[in-house]
Amino acid sequence: MALSKTTADPVNSLSSGSNSLTWKSCSYCLNKTFKTSAEFTKHLRDDHCSQEGGSFVCHYGYNGVCTSLPVEGVSDRDYEDHVMKHHTKAQDGGKESGILCGMTPSPLQGHLYRLSLLSDGPAWNVNAACQNMAAILNDPKKGKQKDFFTRTWGDGFIENTAIPESSLLPIVDEAYFTPYLKKISKRYKKSSKKSSMTSAIENIPTSSIPKPLDGNEGDLSAIPQAFLQPTFNLSQPDTFLKVFPFIRESGLSHVLGTGKTLQEKLSYYLDLIEMQIAHQISHKSDDFFQAVASHDAVREELGKALTAVKALRLKVKHVDVTHVQGSLKVLQCQVARQNYAMVYRKLKLMATVHQTQPTIQLLLSTSDFVGALDLIGTTQEVVQQELMSIHCFRYLSSQLKEMENLIESLLSNEFERLTTAELNRPLNEDILVTEEDRLIAVLYGMLRQRRYNFIELFKDEGLTAMKALMKQTIVEALAANDTDVERGSMLFEQLKHLNFVSWTNLMRRCMTSLVSLLNRIQAIHDIMAHVLATETSRQDEVVVTEDDRQRLQQSLKEMLESLCDSAHDQCGRLLSSRTKDGALLERVSSQEFVTLAKLIEAFVLDCQNISGHKAIGLKLAFQGQATRFVQKFHEERRSKLGAVLDSERWRQAEITPDIQETVDCFFRSIARPEIRPVSKAEEDRKDKIIVNGESYVVVGAALFFLPQLLEYCNCVDNLPTAAPDLLTRLVELLKTFNSRTCQLVLGAGALPLVGLKTISSRNLALASRSLQLIALFIPLLKDHFKERLAPKQKTMIKHFDQAHKDFTDHIVEIESKLLTLLIEMAESHLSTWEIKPPVPSLAFRAISKQMAKLHEAINPIWPSHDVQNFYSKFNVSLKKSLQHHIAKHGVQNNGGPQHGLVTSELIFYVSSLKSLNVLRDDETVEVFSKDLWNISR
Repeated sequence: MALSKTTADPVNSLSSGSNSLTWKSCSYCLNKTFKTSAEFTKHLRDDHCSQEGGSFVCHYGYNGVCTSLPVEGVSDRDYEDHVMKHHTKAQDGGKESGILCGMTPSPLQGHLYRLSLLSDGPAWNVNAACQNMAAILNDPKKGKQKDFFTRTWGDGFIENTAIPESSLLPIVDEAYFTPYLKKISKRYKKSSKKSSMTSAIENIPTSSIPKPLDGNEGDLSAIPQAFLQPTFNLSQPDTFLKVFPFIRESGLSHVLGTGKTLQEKLSYYLDLIEMQIAHQISHKSDDFFQAVASHDAVREELGKALTAVKALRLKVKHVDVTHVQGSLKVLQCQVARQNYAMVYRKLKLMATVHQTQPTIQLLLSTSDFVGALDLIGTTQEVVQQELMSIHCFRYLSSQLKEMENLIESLLSNEFERLTTAELNRPLNEDILVTEEDRLIAVLYGMLRQRRYNFIELFKDEGLTAMKALMKQTIVEALAANDTDVERGSMLFEQLKHLNFVSWTNLMRRCMTSLVSLLNRIQAIHDIMAHVLATETSRQDEVVVTEDDRQRLQQSLKEMLESLCDSAHDQCGRLLSSRTKDGALLERVSSQEFVTLAKLIEAFVLDCQNISGHKAIGLKLAFQGQATRFVQKFHEERRSKLGAVLDSERWRQAEITPDIQETVDCFFRSIARPEIRPVSKAEEDRKDKIIVNGESYVVVGAALFFLPQLLEYCNCVDNLPTAAPDLLTRLVELLKTFNSRTCQLVLGAGALPLVGLKTISSRNLALASRSLQLIALFIPLLKDHFKERLAPKQKTMIKHFDQAHKDFTDHIVEIESKLLTLLIEMAESHLSTWEIKPPVPSLAFRAISKQMAKLHEAINPIWPSHDVQNFYSKFNVSLKKSLQHHIAKHGVQNNGGPQHGLVTSELIFYVSSLKSLNVLRDDETVEVFSKDLWNISR
């Protein structure tokens, strides 16, 4: 049924009696027809073939794979033969096979053709059984075959290929027969019940017993197959029932009755067998006698062979005695000599190993721990490799292991003893490490045993020595200060009884002692690092791996940094014991606090030089006190400055040599290099202060404020960590001075405070000049603080720029105030001005008088260029006012009488300004007149 479904395949058209040939169309290309097989071959080469190098691969098949050509490809000639055989000729094979229209195929041909339809490859025929010699020799899958011409021709000449199961045939299992078995099982049971022994015996009637056989008779087919089986055994129930079938359902009486019949039947079977044996002997008699004769010949040949073997043995024995035994004796002696030498070396080695324990004790007595450990390791290796089977050394390995553990314990104890002795020696000794060689030997031993805990042991010893040193120093300081040391209270609590000088000396002693101890710790640290580097660089034996070396170096670095941090913590506790609740700042001066800051800064720098690590523990402990100190420092100066400003009468201050020296010192400490020093002549002047070659007439508050600025600069030099806080406070103080000055002068706040009747122009000029003096120092302060700020804090400098801008705006505001007063005065006089004789008029006389009075007030205070700039601004404002009044009176620039009067007034005004020496060279009557009339137009 499965085969009937395959007739739809195009190839089956050959067996259907059609006259069409399959090479006339391609099975895998649509609408492709060919007139000749040559065109079909060309189509296969063009569309269903690929060339890889010099090989051609056929792809004419399902999924582009040809099942009859190797995937590696063949030559051009083999490819054409392949196409002719498997694709063109095979498809025309119906002609050769006789499966053509009008011809009846034979049963064998039809069977072969049906097999070809079921397979994926081309149709099979009788020619497919032959082997192509060239194809076998050139098979690329097998390569070069060396045994090809030595193999026997036959079915095993080539490898057999397993034929896979067809996917078209269904798998038949027991389930297919289940319905049938159920159907006939009932019938079989009924049939079995009806059978009986009687029917079985009746099947063998007495008349059916044959007569004596002739010589030509003797067919064994009459004998049941059970008697002819090689496994015949009556003890088996199945075999027994086959021989005696009537036993199953017959009684004992019937069995006895049928015994004679069974015996005759068995006798008949025996006769058949004997006849067959006689027949076989008669036919094989010649072969039998030939075999017997051959036995005699073989026996004769065996006798000759035995004689030859005996003679050969005699010859071999003679050769053995005369030539072999002597040489063998020499070899035996040589082997015995080698064995004796080996035994001697073994005994010598045993004697050496026996002396191991005394040698180890001798090495330990000289502190050669590395040598003892190397000897133990070598001995253990020798015992395991050479003396493992020696009975007397069976416990030596365990003994050596115990000694190795003992040496490890000795190394740890010796290391603790050496480090304790080194760290607790008196600090006044110049030698940093007294037992360096012994310490190096212990370190080598610990590295040899991979006991890397010596770093932690040394760290613990360092912490213990540091605490003991601090306690001893504090007790000595308390004893030297005649302070009773109370046993029940803590030492740090008793430090409150010391005054600041004693406490500062205690801090200095503790820091000096800790630095000396850290120097010893650093020396031992350097020894450890040197031993570690030397042990790692050894080429003969790698004791410390590269990973362990890096880890130990990091641990050494962290250990030194940790001990320095602990020293900072100890000093921080000592500092906190006195600075708790602000007790230190209540009774300490600024100079004393700066001294303490320098002491702490020096200690931090020493620790940083030792460990290469910048510890911040002590700085953090001191930072809080520094912040509180800066706050107190700032509050004191701000309150003093506020009191001075409130009591300032805004008069010119007298300049003493001390004040000038303070300003000069200020400039020498923070000023730029181009600042000009003060000359001797300038120093003699008592009414002005000289700054960078320029004179300043200022009030006393400004002179009081300058030393305060210098104090802030000195404070930031001594407390660089408090630079941001000091900068903020200083900018706040600058703004306080500026704003308070503005309130007292411009806001007339000084009138009720100091009893002034009015704020005069001289007061304003002094306030402006004082602000100019302070503003001069702001850029210098900015540069000074900029150098002491951290990179991330540089942005705080902008606060100085803002303060400088506030000062400049205030100075401009005071100048504008004076200019406004003078202009208002001029406007009041010009309002009564009449253009008529006499000239100069009363208005211009009054204006000149007021200008001279103001000049008298500001000229000693302001520099000449500032005075000139002030009057130049006043001239511009006055020109505008005159232009307004000229236009009001209708005066024209026509040379008339009124124009002459105005010109005369201008001449008087300019001459008054010249007398005050406030005009620039380019300011003349002509220029003034020209500007006035140009404005009038």
